[in-house]
Amino acid sequence: MQMKPIKLAVFDVDGTLTTESSVWEYLLKCLDKWDTHGKPNLDGYMNGLFDYEEFARRDALLYKDLSFDYLDGLVGKITRRAGVDDCLDWFVREDIPILLLSTGLSILLDQFNYPVSKIANELEFINKKCTGKVKINIAMNEKLKILTGFLNAHQINAGETVVVGDSFGDLDIMKIARYSIAVCPNDQAVAEVADYTLDDGELSKIPEILKKAGLSPNFQHSVFNE
Repeated sequence: MQMKPIKLAVFDVDGTLTTESSVWEYLLKCLDKWDTHGKPNLDGYMNGLFDYEEFARRDALLYKDLSFDYLDGLVGKITRRAGVDDCLDWFVREDIPILLLSTGLSILLDQFNYPVSKIANELEFINKKCTGKVKINIAMNEKLKILTGFLNAHQINAGETVVVGDSFGDLDIMKIARYSIAVCPNDQAVAEVADYTLDDGELSKIPEILKKAGLSPNFQHSVFNE
């Protein structure tokens, strides 16, 4: 049976390309606001006391009046997983489009200086100061909805994608992918759904994993360049 071409590589970011599971939590811990504000906000959302929009609004307010440069500097200290550059370079070199899909913040995704598509939530900055507002582009548990819209817009079938993630929030998009890889999964269900589990987090192994799965770089066809 002939293998379908892979037309898109989808990467979660927090916990997948980085070792921090949440940029929201990371920043609030840096600001000494996690225990007093961040965690209670998350608990309130998880317990159904308010919706995701209110949860994000409360968290974003905690960054009000902080400069972009300060927050960007903090985010720049987040540790990337070993081999991330080699991995992304390979996809770029083989002309396989990349989508970074995250319920985190765009200020982290923008740290990855690659020709990729990016979908995440955006803190609002005016004159390089955070207003305390956030633009919600993807809510928790909305990855499947957002990815489906992206695929439809670019006329890509789910069976023509590779998905790389680490958490429960990635389950639905991993299920529809042609091939999925779990990176240091924090949920056993993720490891069970994934076609391959990369427990050591060494992302430079991903190209070879795909080749061994029969997904060699000769199959790609970039619809973004048509």
